[in-house]
Amino acid sequence: MSYERDGVQYFAFQTGWSGFNSEPVAADAPPPYLNDGRLIVLRLGGAKVPVAPRAQRSPFLAIDLPQEPKLVAKGASAYLTHCAICHGHLGEQTLVPDLRRMSSTTYDNFNAIVLGGVLKSAGMASFSDILQASDAEAIRAFIVDWAQRARRDDPSASKMPVIPAGTETPRLPGH
Repeated sequence: MSYERDGVQYFAFQTGWSGFNSEPVAADAPPPYLNDGRLIVLRLGGAKVPVAPRAQRSPFLAIDLPQEPKLVAKGASAYLTHCAICHGHLGEQTLVPDLRRMSSTTYDNFNAIVLGGVLKSAGMASFSDILQASDAEAIRAFIVDWAQRARRDDPSASKMPVIPAGTETPRLPGH
């Protein structure tokens, strides 16, 4: 929006959440700027606008135990079906948490979150109507494996997972 007041020209605009980036975020990429809900007003001939601070990016989940490949494949399929629409397909920046960077508390309470709806008030609905406990465990195994690959800077961590033929894929009721 542009306006004039007392003979001085101004330009005002609202910033968002650092935009959408459909590319995977590199493990060593700087964190995004905290521009959420920021209103910037520029004055013609005015001073520089301070740059917003950067967000603190959590480290990748630090679990080193190898995950069972069949469980990871089942989890990849379930993740792509039910989780990726919000949490990202390739590790790209989204509005919701990057699950590869979940805290140990979130990891320990994964089923309570995914199936029990304990974060419903924060926007994370329960998926107990379409997922079983075994599905949630498979998703968690996939996320752990994905975080391990991302920590190693493995190129496969920034590609869509390949779902082997015959892998059980959870489906919505009636589908």
